[in-house]
Amino acid sequence: MSESAEDLVEKIAIACDEGDEEAEAGNHAEAAQHFQRAWELLPEPRHENESALWILKSLGDALFRQGNYQKCREKLTEAVEKCEGGKSNPYIRLRLGQCLYELDEKREAITWLSGALMTEGVEVLQSEDPKYLEFLKQHLQPPPGGWPA
Repeated sequence: MSESAEDLVEKIAIACDEGDEEAEAGNHAEAAQHFQRAWELLPEPRHENESALWILKSLGDALFRQGNYQKCREKLTEAVEKCEGGKSNPYIRLRLGQCLYELDEKREAITWLSGALMTEGVEVLQSEDPKYLEFLKQHLQPPPGGWPA
């Protein structure tokens, strides 16, 4: 007996909700497991599903918060290359830039972090570790109005 599309959508939503709950509680490894399960439940072609970008972004974020920068990079690069809207998503740009910074790929990190900065402004970095903004200050011209204090 095959699973109905409605049942599958509900299972994906539950896995995502559980991932969100774990992420909010600071349990990023568990969050990543739930988002990975949601990803695996998406029917093929996965990357064309309207939930694909959000799931990969959430999975990448959970991996980033665990310090698993290489795996985070893989998931976010997949989102950028294969999901509609991935390349222009400021949050994906931010996290991918941070991963590249942590992986000591500084030139690429500048590209992605500056992309997030240009679309969202300095506010995109305000709640992040200050080292990312300091890094950009060393490599970019100040925006109109200057860098924040």
